[in-house]
Amino acid sequence: MGIFGRKTPEEVSEIDRLRVDVKIQLGPDSVILDLLDQYSANKYINVFDTEENLIVFIRTIINNPRLRKYDFNTLYEEAGVIYKDIKKSGYTFNETLIHFFENNGLYEKGLISMEIMAAFEYVENYFSVMTMVSKYAVAMNNMEETTRLILAISMLTPNDIELRSMLAYFFQTSALTGNYTESIDAFISFAKKRAGVYDELDEKYLAKMELLVQRADEVIGRYQGEEEKITLMTQELRTLRGNVQKLIASYDESIKNFDTRISGVTSKYEDQLQQSYLDRYADLKKDYEDLLGRLTSNTKAEAQKLAREAVSKMESDARTLAQVRASYETSTSTSLSQLEEIKREATSEVKKGLEDIRKIIEGTGISSSEDIKKISDLLKNVGTVQVQETPAIVTSPTILTGDILAPGAAITSKEEGIKIPDVITSFDATIKFNKRLDAIMEKKRSLEAKGTVFNKVIDDCIYFMVENKSIYLFGPSGTGKNYFVKQLSNLFGIPYVNIGYIMEEYELIGGRTATGAYAPSNFYECWRNGYIAFCDELDNGVPQATIKLNGFMDNDGHATYNFPVIGFVDRHPNFRLIAAGNTKGMGATRAHNVRTKLDESVQQRFKYIPFDYDPNVEKAILKNYPEWLEFINLFREAVKEYWACQEDDIQGQITTRDISDIRDYLVHGVFSPDKILKYEFIEAKDKDYLSTVSAYMKSNENQIGKEGKKLVKQFSSLVDNNE
Repeated sequence: MGIFGRKTPEEVSEIDRLRVDVKIQLGPDSVILDLLDQYSANKYINVFDTEENLIVFIRTIINNPRLRKYDFNTLYEEAGVIYKDIKKSGYTFNETLIHFFENNGLYEKGLISMEIMAAFEYVENYFSVMTMVSKYAVAMNNMEETTRLILAISMLTPNDIELRSMLAYFFQTSALTGNYTESIDAFISFAKKRAGVYDELDEKYLAKMELLVQRADEVIGRYQGEEEKITLMTQELRTLRGNVQKLIASYDESIKNFDTRISGVTSKYEDQLQQSYLDRYADLKKDYEDLLGRLTSNTKAEAQKLAREAVSKMESDARTLAQVRASYETSTSTSLSQLEEIKREATSEVKKGLEDIRKIIEGTGISSSEDIKKISDLLKNVGTVQVQETPAIVTSPTILTGDILAPGAAITSKEEGIKIPDVITSFDATIKFNKRLDAIMEKKRSLEAKGTVFNKVIDDCIYFMVENKSIYLFGPSGTGKNYFVKQLSNLFGIPYVNIGYIMEEYELIGGRTATGAYAPSNFYECWRNGYIAFCDELDNGVPQATIKLNGFMDNDGHATYNFPVIGFVDRHPNFRLIAAGNTKGMGATRAHNVRTKLDESVQQRFKYIPFDYDPNVEKAILKNYPEWLEFINLFREAVKEYWACQEDDIQGQITTRDISDIRDYLVHGVFSPDKILKYEFIEAKDKDYLSTVSAYMKSNENQIGKEGKKLVKQFSSLVDNNE
């Protein structure tokens, strides 16, 4: 106890705190206080088993303005009955009972039904369906019929997800203004047939079913035959993959040993060359000594003769040395030619094997598009290693120095000999930041006045670029991220290079060629020359390689990076890094299920900017076709509603890229509206999905104009006739 017998804050119980809150919100005469007094005197007076459950229930009630006006004793008794039922069903207190009595909960709407709850495997699906029912007055006013509908459909569906989807389909497509009972009867009949349940089967129908079974057996037979072929082709594919991997390994080994073999050839002929020089030098020295001896004892004429002979001998020796050198060059070139032939043969075999693999994969459909892309990339890269035709060691090594090359290095760069660009005003750190920012913003406003439309995040991106920060644009596919980066490039007046996602470190830092020269990467060109490096779909790369970006995201104006072969290279002040992805870099989602999680150190170095569909950009694209923009916006609403009922990521949405394609179709006049609707909105989409979307659009077409309604009608007709 505290001083003078008062309880310290640590000694005050949760029940005492609850009493204080009840007095404050409901007054000292509340019947809840009587219940708490009874509970304090006898702990068994509690229909919720535990004190914690009792406290949670009372707090839920007093925090709900509507339920505070209800008779608490009645609430308490009814809640106790509900609690016993849900306890029998195996659900916990917090996940069920409290949701009934929360603000705008099912208790207020009179939608608590243990009978319906028992039809669901998971209670959250029960809440979802009852929330859906609450949106329709006819369903709430006829709860007996609604209950009949839900229980009937639950018997015809295998799980909660399909049950919820079927009910959503009913409420969105049925004419609820007519006879509700007839609508339910018709839908139950439809659900039975969909599940293969028939109340009456006549002979004609049985004959039809028998015919369908026979056809199905034929299809299964053909499928089994095809399955055997696919199994055989799969085995051949595995064998072929193994052979190709061996070829690739052999090819890699040849390239890996290239430097060693060159060094061996060089060493061999260099030793021969040096020995030839030594032998000739010894002979010349002996001749010279003989000449001196004879000059002391012979006449002047004889001395001149001997001198001429010595000079002639020296010239002959020089020619011999030249022949030795020529022989060395010829032998070395021959060895290099042999290596080049090995490379060509290996390259040819690898390409042939990869082409065979791709044909098999495309023919069977047993692999993903990712496999096809990897093989295509291999086909592009196979055989790209270049061999220097003339050995670099015939003469003394050339020492190259400067801000590009380290001593002793050689480089094969498309930037070699090109002047490094000047620093642009926006990125010149010697000019005050606000002055630079105001200047580029003024240029942006000037472009907008001439009709250019930017995404709404343009101002934030401009600020980060002037501030020398790296940007990560994330959002749905087809929102125009590539085009937006191109706009930034034009706005600042510096080139941009699409690096793509990063699979290997050399894609960033470059590498060494077979002759020891530096093979620069596109990223190196951006770093050195001050371009925008755009890493599109960064979340699709290999995290271990992507982490190499950390060394380039230092916003220090004097940053350098130590590249292979050439050493340290200064970062150009114009260099900027922009990345993009469909996810936030936290890993795969249902819509983008092959994306990887970026390392935390990479994430921390980016400024994350959400990049979504921009109504202003899309309005500008379809400025001459407002009816299509109305139709597209309504279509998007329908798609969102469909996936909201599925509780899943939105898929199959119309993108800004699709809108640009639609604009091109209309401008060129090559497709009719029916064909545009077919290619962009219907093909490759599930029939049930299209039916639900179409029903939503028809019921909400009053939101759009006359021409837009015509498109909705055409779309619905195509959906109805779609097989």
